[in-house]
Amino acid sequence: MLSVADQYLEAIFTLRREGEDAFTTTLADLFAVSRANAGATLGRLTRDGLVQTDSRRILLTPEGRQRAEAGLRRHLLTECFLLEVLGIGWADVHEQARSFERGLSPLLEGRIDERLEYPLACPHGTPIPRANQPAPDPAGTPLTQAPSDVPLVITQVSELMEYRQESLRFCAGHRLIPSTALRILPGPASPISVAMEHETVAIPSSLAARIWVRPA
Repeated sequence: MLSVADQYLEAIFTLRREGEDAFTTTLADLFAVSRANAGATLGRLTRDGLVQTDSRRILLTPEGRQRAEAGLRRHLLTECFLLEVLGIGWADVHEQARSFERGLSPLLEGRIDERLEYPLACPHGTPIPRANQPAPDPAGTPLTQAPSDVPLVITQVSELMEYRQESLRFCAGHRLIPSTALRILPGPASPISVAMEHETVAIPSSLAARIWVRPA
């Protein structure tokens, strides 16, 4: 499995990429550990020159960002390979990729990338960072910030939601995946009700905040 250090680096990178600050409490909640446990991990990352703090915010150093991007690129390419070549289910590729990618050499990573014709995003819609290129931001806006009663299309289910297997299965079960069209129904902010082609779904606000959409 991926090292704890790399999981933290990728999570910090993703939070910043999605316009959020990373704090010790944020990471503790994401990884379902105590604040003391998260603080100890961040202390080791600070000692190793991979993160630094600005007030209470956790920031990646240039070395930490480079390592996070490289690890995330390997992970996202592995997800693409498992789905498109091996036929692993959309909700399962994240967890399976964590095991598969550990022994992936740079040569194999490059061959997978070539075999897949250099995909732009993983199956969940996360843009794949490329060496010597600025990492693209998510396309669109979180569902919680999108207007109601207008046609929308899903562009991404946040990488942060992939740490919650039950959330991925919920999304897969209701086809809340990239390219699906939907419309937010007027009503309360939590849960958010959306109308799709075949059903209406009530989405918890914590999950809706991690589903990115754009105008259809």
